[in-house]
Amino acid sequence: MRNAFLIIGLASLLAIVACNDSTGPSAGTSGNLWPMTLGNNWTYLDTDYYDGSYYTVSVIETGVDMSFGSNMALIVSSNEDEKWSDSVYFENSDNYIREWIYDGGSQSWTYFTFLELPLAIGKTWQPWADDSYTMECVSLDTTIAVEAGTFENCVKIKSSSEFGETYYYFTQGVGLVLFEDPGYETEQLSSYHVE
Repeated sequence: MRNAFLIIGLASLLAIVACNDSTGPSAGTSGNLWPMTLGNNWTYLDTDYYDGSYYTVSVIETGVDMSFGSNMALIVSSNEDEKWSDSVYFENSDNYIREWIYDGGSQSWTYFTFLELPLAIGKTWQPWADDSYTMECVSLDTTIAVEAGTFENCVKIKSSSEFGETYYYFTQGVGLVLFEDPGYETEQLSSYHVE
């Protein structure tokens, strides 16, 4: 389940124009926050309290129209070592970046809102329509060092719930560079190809 959030939280796919003041990316820049161009891919090192493994997230189709949205990108996440794969739809709009997930239990589509635009320090939103999670933009100029390199002016998003806090870091033109669940899991960008 966490990997599904990261996929998003990627596309690896997902990056922000960060500024050194309290004004973040505007409504017209969502494509740069998590560029969903056909062929884009991101590889992450997923380290939890057991060990680490790599998985890759790839944009395999764009312009997909579904009953719940249009112009979606189909994203596939896979790990060759553990022999798993998963797919989700990403929606980049002028107002948000969402991951759409099929819920087999309710047999319906539901979404997770990674980013709600425009961003500003202190801005909050609910990622799930019917949940107690809260997302908050806490920084627009964080520097992050991961296997893929050092990224300046990253946007830092805090997710809070009854289970604790997790953090997402996005950078302009690349997408998600780091996901942290303190004390449990870290997913860091290892390599990427973005057009």
